[in-house]
Amino acid sequence: MVRIGFILIVLQGFLAFHGFAQTEVGDGEPSIVYRSDQAFGGGFYAKGYFLDYHYGKRITATLNQKFYGSFSNLRHQKETKSFNPFFKDARGYYFGKLNAFWQLKLGYGFQKIITPKLQKHGVAISASFLGGVSLGMLKPVYLEIIKEQFVDSVSQGVLVTEQYTGVQGREVIYGRAPWFMGIGEMKFQPGVFVRQEFEFEYSAYKETIQSITAGMELQYYPSEIEIMTMTENSRIFARLFIGFKIGNRKK
Repeated sequence: MVRIGFILIVLQGFLAFHGFAQTEVGDGEPSIVYRSDQAFGGGFYAKGYFLDYHYGKRITATLNQKFYGSFSNLRHQKETKSFNPFFKDARGYYFGKLNAFWQLKLGYGFQKIITPKLQKHGVAISASFLGGVSLGMLKPVYLEIIKEQFVDSVSQGVLVTEQYTGVQGREVIYGRAPWFMGIGEMKFQPGVFVRQEFEFEYSAYKETIQSITAGMELQYYPSEIEIMTMTENSRIFARLFIGFKIGNRKK
């Protein structure tokens, strides 16, 4: 499945940039050459989210080089949120989750305009193919647990905060611990990524960027990324995504 996804990314990238010597069609207004653009965006994977930044420099009328930066979160496919049914104020948690997995990515690639905007309120369609390095970050998951303790021979439930290790005794999970717990124990895993993105740009003004994006991203890490216990983890992550961009162009 992952191999098929990788082949599709490469094939789509080749088709998108083939024949890049086409010329851009205008809308009857004086032609303005925008030499660079930048845009902030974000969106969602099937399991996760991302925030990103794009900077482009014009090469030809229909081809830009792109510099890319992103912060993202990926969750395991089998993560399911659970709640303690006996305590209404308890935070939800993911049973079996050992680590939260985030990524910082820096990349480079190209954007090819497939269909230019023919009129002011039209839609321009483009395709981008990007690749680069990814720094994976694994933060241990901490839970609030109710443990049984005896005080003067009387059994009492005591709430404690512990790192989840996948080994559960007689204790009861109350809920997720505060988010910052485990930050100082974060582990890092370098990797690489490729990203195929289709963009539908609908801004009414040429100097601004407003667009919807969709595509597929593939991340690879040399070592297995341990997110869950009691299930198979992976070193390869293939995810579909949908997102948005807001930005501007400069002459």
